Amino acid sequence: MRSPVDWRLRDVPQVPTAAHRWGLADVLGWLLVAQIGTAFWATALIAVRHGTDAPSPLPIGTIFLGAFGLWFAYGFGTWWSATRRGNGPQLDLGATLQGNDIPLGLLAGVLLQLAVIPAVYWPILQLTDADLGESARRLIDTADTPAELVMLFLLVVVAAPLVEEFFYRGLVLRALVERIGRWPAVLVSSALFAAVHLQFLEFIGLFIFGVAAALLAIWTGRLGPSWALHVGFNATTLIVLLLT
Repeated sequence: MRSPVDWRLRDVPQVPTAAHRWGLADVLGWLLVAQIGTAFWATALIAVRHGTDAPSPLPIGTIFLGAFGLWFAYGFGTWWSATRRGNGPQLDLGATLQGNDIPLGLLAGVLLQLAVIPAVYWPILQLTDADLGESARRLIDTADTPAELVMLFLLVVVAAPLVEEFFYRGLVLRALVERIGRWPAVLVSSALFAAVHLQFLEFIGLFIFGVAAALLAIWTGRLGPSWALHVGFNATTLIVLLLT
């Protein structure tokens, strides 16, 4: 049994929890399920929906359904580990939301997307013609109808922030804090978050985002602010690209 660690950056109220059994083995296991399971699920889904003549890019409906494999691993997997091998997501992972979490996180997400990350990338973009918004723009181009735009919004602004924060700033970050300490855990979890997106040029931006989300989660002891940060960050991207 692993004893809980006081991993916050400031003294905030927290309900004491009993020892838990989840840890890095759970993180690695659910990461494996997420990568391999999602690949099998997406392959089967494309075969059923499109046969051997799958369009490129895939329709947003297929992309939306294909994300279920990832949501299962990140969402259900984290919930299972915290519930069956610990004291539950609320106590072990700080999976709570308070009223002030929303404006704090949303503002931080907007500023990060519109000011911080563009400033970091400015020198890099002077040396290359790369389009940082290419992958997001390709995804937006698959949504033509109001129903497809709703699916896009649910995929990017609601579901992805919810399950990714639950997993990366909940299970992954806390498991790493208990093994290697706060600051190494922030860096390692952020690098892992950026790496799994498989976007080479966007790695720096995703890493910076991961650090900001991890610091918010640690500073408050809750996942609410990092979830709101993720919502604000993704929503800003979506709105900007839809308007340009």
